[in-house]
Amino acid sequence: MEDQFRHVVMVIYDGVENSVFESQVVAPLLVELADDLALEVTLISFERALPSAAVLCKKIPAHDRLHLVLARRLPFFGTVSLWPALWQLIKILKLTGATQLRARGPLAGWLVLRVVERSVPYNGFFSKLVGEFIAACTSRYISLRETLETDGKWLFKLRSLRVFCSQNKTYPEVRTRYFRKKPVAKDIPPVLVQARGLAAEEYRYAAHRGGRRGLRRLKDWLTQKFLHELEASVYGYRGVIARCGQFTIEAVSEALQEHLVKVFKAKQAVITIATKDITPMVAREQVEAWRLAKRSELCIPIDARVYVYSGSFKPWQCAQETVAEAATILHRESDAFFLALTTDVADFEQAVQASGIDAVRCRVLRVASAELTQYLAAADAGFLLREADVINWVSRPTKMLEYQAVELEIVHNNTVGCLARAKP
Repeated sequence: MEDQFRHVVMVIYDGVENSVFESQVVAPLLVELADDLALEVTLISFERALPSAAVLCKKIPAHDRLHLVLARRLPFFGTVSLWPALWQLIKILKLTGATQLRARGPLAGWLVLRVVERSVPYNGFFSKLVGEFIAACTSRYISLRETLETDGKWLFKLRSLRVFCSQNKTYPEVRTRYFRKKPVAKDIPPVLVQARGLAAEEYRYAAHRGGRRGLRRLKDWLTQKFLHELEASVYGYRGVIARCGQFTIEAVSEALQEHLVKVFKAKQAVITIATKDITPMVAREQVEAWRLAKRSELCIPIDARVYVYSGSFKPWQCAQETVAEAATILHRESDAFFLALTTDVADFEQAVQASGIDAVRCRVLRVASAELTQYLAAADAGFLLREADVINWVSRPTKMLEYQAVELEIVHNNTVGCLARAKP
């Protein structure tokens, strides 16, 4: 029997030029397309500024079953700033259709949930059950709460439903919202929201480092508040899609899963842990071959214990703290060696020199992203130090996955929930 055709629509709101777009968005989709020949994917990306054709060709390889739609978005300032994107998404989905909808992050999740809710069928202004009561109406308000709430096939919930009938009118006036017929799962496409972090906390962290004052600080506070409220409405969603069992949240870590349940009142049963976007393990024989080749290229002794750092010199990656920790280890272990793979070569060389690390026992170099895994294989352990903050605790750092792909021991400071031996 032929596989049933599936059309997955994935919505992202942080753009194709995001640093993890290729590894965390495109790569897993390409794997899915290779595994399922009956699958077709449409990627809808909302952009502040449309990327050039050269950028798109670099980020997204040509594929006959992977399509890209670009749309404009406004700077976020409350859900009202999402309305133009919502209107665009409604029009796009009318043209494409979907058997499953995925949203990366809470902003895309809010858009997808609102679009699907608009598509839920209603049964009109009068239901059959209400019609049976019209004949019994008199010239007074009649409460139908107790009677109608017992029949779940017709109504979800009645708040203050009353029917008014005047003696000189043929039909009664129904002073309530129209009645919603209970949808079934087949009426609604499955919705998957990918939780990859905490938007409000990440904005707070970035704004705090910016050191803004006055009106800008007020704007930052309001934006953080709006993001928190939006996250609560998405992760704590209890609407018609959830009641039909078609709503799922995919978290990157158990720590994030616990946070969503505790802070945003998400249902434990609808949360799963992401596994498809994890960097695949490299064969041990290949790792050993790369290890020997790269150590020979860098003139690193075969019996040395190599500690590697992969990343930039940005403060949030704790680069200064990493260099200091490397200096301590090299002072303690006579056979230790420090390898830094970074785009900020000059900054690292200056920090290494200031820390007193012997230049003979250290290498700082810039490598192409395609060769990064080969150079990581030359090491025995990788540094992953982070600040003690909730955004780091619930995260699943890409560097952690890259280190684990070549079976490196990870040197950390217990600030990432995936790695910590005990909660701080």
